[in-house]
Amino acid sequence: MRQLLVNGPLNRTCIAAYLNQAADALQSAHEVGVTHRDLKPENLMIRAHGQKDERLVIVDFGIAVVRSPGDATLVLSHAAGSLHYMAPEQAQGRITPACDVYALGLIVF
Repeated sequence: MRQLLVNGPLNRTCIAAYLNQAADALQSAHEVGVTHRDLKPENLMIRAHGQKDERLVIVDFGIAVVRSPGDATLVLSHAAGSLHYMAPEQAQGRITPACDVYALGLIVF
């Protein structure tokens, strides 16, 4: 994704398609108890770019938090992730799936 953004903003149709794919992927991860914690353009890869079967894929779950699905317990952790895409609560060590949604919003912005 970072390489695509070097040439400037993407068109709205492309943004909407990528946003839908990223949101679906995050929803799937969150439903099984995984919070990525380091969502940024470098961790959004475009497979088969420009082809009919093009697909956005979220990569690098190296610092992800994993908990039992449906567990609403707040996860406390050391702050980790990329500062420019980090939700305020994540910087304080409070990890929820909303941290990933915040980062996705910043990427779209």
